[in-house]
Amino acid sequence: MNGPFAAERGADFPSSENVLISKVVKVKNIDPLKFFLENRRFFPGRNFFWKEKDSDFFMAGFGAAKIIRFREKKDRFLELKRYWEDICEKLIINNPYGPVRGTGPLLFGGFSFRPLKDGALWGNFLDGFFYLPRYLLTKADGETYLTVNGGEEEAVPEWVNRFSEEAEGFGLAEMFPDESGFGAGAYPAKGTELQPERWKEHVGKAISLLKEGYGEKVVLAREMKVACEGGIDAGMVLANLFRSQTANYLFLLENGGEAFIGASPERLARKDGERICSECVAGSAPRGKDPQEDERIGRELLSDEKNLQEHRFVVEMITGAMARYCRDLRVPEQPVILNNPDIKHLYTPVAGILREDGAFFDVLRSLHPTPALGGTPRDAALELIGRLELFERGLYGAPIGWVDHRMDGEFAVGIRSALIRGNEARLFAGCGIVKDSEAEKEFAETRVKFRPMLRALCGKTWDDGGMFDERE
Repeated sequence: MNGPFAAERGADFPSSENVLISKVVKVKNIDPLKFFLENRRFFPGRNFFWKEKDSDFFMAGFGAAKIIRFREKKDRFLELKRYWEDICEKLIINNPYGPVRGTGPLLFGGFSFRPLKDGALWGNFLDGFFYLPRYLLTKADGETYLTVNGGEEEAVPEWVNRFSEEAEGFGLAEMFPDESGFGAGAYPAKGTELQPERWKEHVGKAISLLKEGYGEKVVLAREMKVACEGGIDAGMVLANLFRSQTANYLFLLENGGEAFIGASPERLARKDGERICSECVAGSAPRGKDPQEDERIGRELLSDEKNLQEHRFVVEMITGAMARYCRDLRVPEQPVILNNPDIKHLYTPVAGILREDGAFFDVLRSLHPTPALGGTPRDAALELIGRLELFERGLYGAPIGWVDHRMDGEFAVGIRSALIRGNEARLFAGCGIVKDSEAEKEFAETRVKFRPMLRALCGKTWDDGGMFDERE
């Protein structure tokens, strides 16, 4: 397949015209994070890790049987669907365990927030990057499975058997001995907030434009740079996130020498058979210093009109988008509080039954971006983002996740995230701007949203003596 949407051949993998064989075996229960951290070195630059939020479902992918990268596709969600369906038509699957979620052949990766204008920061990932892993370890429903994808049926590789034999008694502390806090193993670093005053000016411009009728809400994001001595090990950063962000999605997508990593609280969409669900996560406040203050802040958030308005925009949009493809839609009338370690959000789940089984990609295309990451109305908000934002979002704020051969899968929103390149990491955070927003308060909110990645990288934030007073 040629043109802007093209597949690259991986080692020992046939072209899309040939048959793909996928073999699934059950293996000894292995800790997926330990397994990933120990064995990713065998496949440098071609690994991924995924932990579902509020769940013991994990996937760890190694190597690439097939790589799909694309740029500037108007209907990239549907193009990926068509390409993946073409591959799936030629599948031979050896799976004696039935339709276990996350086993067998699947694609893992992400789309860019919008088509890139300048690929300098995101050139390795373009407007979409997915791959079919050569080896996939899945932990689901208390069992552990290994999927091997290739051109011919293969035995379980020796490195898997070796790790299984050595797994008993092997702990994460043996990789990162100091587990006194999730800053253990953190890097000496210097943080630089990129153009903070200019960002505040642009927030002011956005507020003025919204008051003039250019829209109701726009999300403006900013970035900061963290420079460390020596290269940054994305695996160590993932281990630190694993300790501190247990209720969130955890994701790591590697390509070449770069890695996109994060701990997102926000589901874009999950499909399991005919059932599909999404989440409305918008409106936020910092956590309290003690339980009493935290409870008070939660009550205030539930009655704060600005945050409730932001949340309503998201609920209305997601409900409308899913109603086009779903029946029996279920939406609670009032939001509840979603607590993360550093921040709390207003939260409303949305669930329904798909009218057509193959509509997962249609739902993804309709949902992205929600007002939680773009704004409303969508087109006006995207125009303002293009005018006022100071960097290209790439994978930040965009769908990241997986889809299998049954067209089941799950995508999170790529927030609370960073792009790691060599000895530097770029961190991203945004906030919703409405007519009565205040630039300084929005700036403070982004600092709260930087905290998870800052601690995972450096062990510190502004609040505990981190070196984050540099500005460019």
